[in-house]
Amino acid sequence: MRAEEIAYTLFPRHITHDDVVIEVGANIGGATALLSDLARHVHAFEPNPQVFIRLRENLSGRRNVTLHNLGAGVSSENMNFYMPNPRDTTFGSKHKVAGGEYVGEAVVSVARLDEVAFAEPPSVIVLDCEGSEVEALKGAEGLFRRGSIRVVIVETHTLTDGRSTDTETVEVLSSYGFAVESRTIAPDGSPWIVATRRAAHGAAPDAA
Repeated sequence: MRAEEIAYTLFPRHITHDDVVIEVGANIGGATALLSDLARHVHAFEPNPQVFIRLRENLSGRRNVTLHNLGAGVSSENMNFYMPNPRDTTFGSKHKVAGGEYVGEAVVSVARLDEVAFAEPPSVIVLDCEGSEVEALKGAEGLFRRGSIRVVIVETHTLTDGRSTDTETVEVLSSYGFAVESRTIAPDGSPWIVATRRAAHGAAPDAA
């Protein structure tokens, strides 16, 4: 249950013990465990019910982790979800990611992040949700407008139709008053973005 190598590079640089983290795309919990070690509390979202069982088993006993058998999107609903080939390293998603293998569909539950009740205001969002990052960000608009989010760490993807989520991800973050602080290419070639409030770059954030 090892987290992606990129997590060990990025997370300790940007997450502190004071943070409450939303992680979308927890999978079986490798990165979640690392986040749990770093942050005060982690809300881990994983929509795939089969994977969620393993996530719950792997994170058993971690009192600072709350698990949600949900995906993140622009509306709270049930949706079709492409299921990955168990022999492949691809994860399931609403979208087919370039290079992935998929073997059918399932129906999963999705929620807007700004409609989820969090006991404490989240301060960090981590997205590793296989092409659904734009929808997840749009569904978190209320959280951004409330002003508690200070850092977003997101993996962007190229889909099977050739579209990349990178540009629109940056556009949505910019509309919330965030700017890209760094870009990192993971060993598997996937790009990761770290975005912070523009105030950290000398400009005022957007008004709520």
